[in-house]
Amino acid sequence: MMKTKIYVDTNLISRLSDPIKCSDYKVSDAQAEALLQICDAEVKLVTSKKMLDEVLKSKDLKQRALLTLVATLAAKVPYKDIASFTAATFNSAMLGASTFNGGHSSIDPLLEDLRSIFDVDDAEHIFQAIKNDCSYFLTLDDETILAPASANKENLQTICPNVSFVNPEELFKILAELEV
Repeated sequence: MMKTKIYVDTNLISRLSDPIKCSDYKVSDAQAEALLQICDAEVKLVTSKKMLDEVLKSKDLKQRALLTLVATLAAKVPYKDIASFTAATFNSAMLGASTFNGGHSSIDPLLEDLRSIFDVDDAEHIFQAIKNDCSYFLTLDDETILAPASANKENLQTICPNVSFVNPEELFKILAELEV
């Protein structure tokens, strides 16, 4: 049987690695306990190269080192291109849209749809989760991921019907019900 694939958002490790962000205000004991239970379940936790790109931006050297280590150890899904390039050939583009020996690139329509709901970086993470067949998008980001996902539930059912946006407590409850 194939393990349930769960995409881990960067903010999970960044909040847990920072004592200020890890305070009860940002990460409750219940969220931390649920995360421990998830790690013990028969699931596959994954992330993408996007996480490493984000953790390398940390200004604190020791936190950046820890986050880079965790991001490097994490199982990574293949990075899916967010744009495609079309070479300039006759009848491939409107006149004037491409230069000779050139072409044009276009953003994946799925990413465009996600950007209409989420900020650019979050949309790219979610795009990677969807394109890599993840069942859950695990995050602690209420403001820019969980709240917009909840507010746009119907639209997301069309865009990504197989991905559920959850925090650790919600995912733990789901996994317990599934007996994973």
